[in-house]
Amino acid sequence: MKEKIARELIDVVSYLHSLDIVHRDLKPSNVMVTRNGCNVRLIDFGLADADFSATLKQPGGTENYMSPEQRKGSLPDIRNDIYSLGRIFEDMGMGKDWYREVVIHSSCADDELT
Repeated sequence: MKEKIARELIDVVSYLHSLDIVHRDLKPSNVMVTRNGCNVRLIDFGLADADFSATLKQPGGTENYMSPEQRKGSLPDIRNDIYSLGRIFEDMGMGKDWYREVVIHSSCADDELT
């Protein structure tokens, strides 16, 4: 069950990133699981923005799930969401292999994260 949820969460965040959308506030309370079929729903896009227009935004998010760079005020980008997913998977007891899978599925992994 945890693996299904993790995979669906990776898919939805990868889809957002393919549209150049950064959620900026990924945390467990923004991940909903439906009762029928146990499907993942990502909610609360109040801080979300397009990657190209994030320069106009102040840093935001939930402290325990914000990347160190985001806390220091750097411009938000998909790497912030990847860090947050890693923290969520850590909370779920998924281990470091899942964090690597998030990076691999990121649309910009080869360009920005290597």
